Amino acid sequence: MSALTPSEERFVAKRKAMLRPFFFVMVLCAVAVVGFWVYEIFATPLLADPFHVLERLEEDSLDETTLVTMAAFCPLLFSLVMVMALALMAFAAGFARREMKYLTLMDRLRN
Repeated sequence: MSALTPSEERFVAKRKAMLRPFFFVMVLCAVAVVGFWVYEIFATPLLADPFHVLERLEEDSLDETTLVTMAAFCPLLFSLVMVMALALMAFAAGFARREMKYLTLMDRLRN
């Protein structure tokens, strides 16, 4: 006789199925992000390479409209990074909640 209800059995099966491709997908996403970052450094160094921007500022070779555009996008990019950090925390909280449910099931099986 199983100590789990049918609903809990489905939960455990679904969790196992979700975890199988997780690491592959995470590695694939990390490689894609790094690849895009490197591409942007070479394709548009003013947007992605701070050392290139500093070099251009020291040479005083940046157009004024470029500086204004970059200054306007700085707060937008900061806000985007903050939203992404909040989304990451929300996903982590969701995973932690699911893990807590899983551990509760494991405790019930042990007792």
